[in-house]
Amino acid sequence: MLLIVTPNDALLRPWLDLSSERSGVAPIPLLQPGDRYNFAGNSPRTSIFCLGHQSEGLEALRSLPDLHELQALLQVGGAAGLRAGTALGDLLMVTATSEFAAAPGTSELPPPRRIPDSILTPLRSRLAELQDRMAQGGLLSLTEPVFEAQAKAHLGSLGRYLAADLQASMLRDLAEEQGAAYAGVLSITDLVDHDAATVPAPGLRGRLSQGLTALRSPAEIVKIGRQLRGERRAAEARGMPF
Repeated sequence: MLLIVTPNDALLRPWLDLSSERSGVAPIPLLQPGDRYNFAGNSPRTSIFCLGHQSEGLEALRSLPDLHELQALLQVGGAAGLRAGTALGDLLMVTATSEFAAAPGTSELPPPRRIPDSILTPLRSRLAELQDRMAQGGLLSLTEPVFEAQAKAHLGSLGRYLAADLQASMLRDLAEEQGAAYAGVLSITDLVDHDAATVPAPGLRGRLSQGLTALRSPAEIVKIGRQLRGERRAAEARGMPF
């Protein structure tokens, strides 16, 4: 079984719609956190799991009844750039993950675990077919999001990692516990030299609170706009390599 794991539907929706159109199947429904969609007729059997951003998503993933059949796990999502040279919407092929998640203010990063060439070589070949900007590098997992440009620059100055997310090291651990391969293709949705908009709390109240904050602060509107442009450009990458 090939399992594609994404934090939210939006990051895969253009590809899902294209897959549905080309295969002639009914449109793939909107995926909420904890939802799973199984593709019919694929070999190996292929599923998408919508993880969400909370620890409950990882627990739900661990509880899949057929997880023992996992052969490969592909992580798809967004990442915060930690160094200059990447652009919003660039795709990142993950060449290493951190041994464990680190706190954003740490002065020493965990060592990277390189992904084997047996996984990277065929993935690199498939990604070369895309017209989008590509990057290759290590992905640092953090215990909490990092929004301030200064904090991202600090992590980048410590070396080793090109970008950061919240889940890569845990997803890789889960895959390898099942004897399966891990790979990651993420998009840069947040640059090192810009403050990012904070993620609103779940639910209507959280979204309303962020909206009111944005209305009171022009700088917050700029942050949100920049982040949405990055997410949109990443989502428009054509010919996703799965």
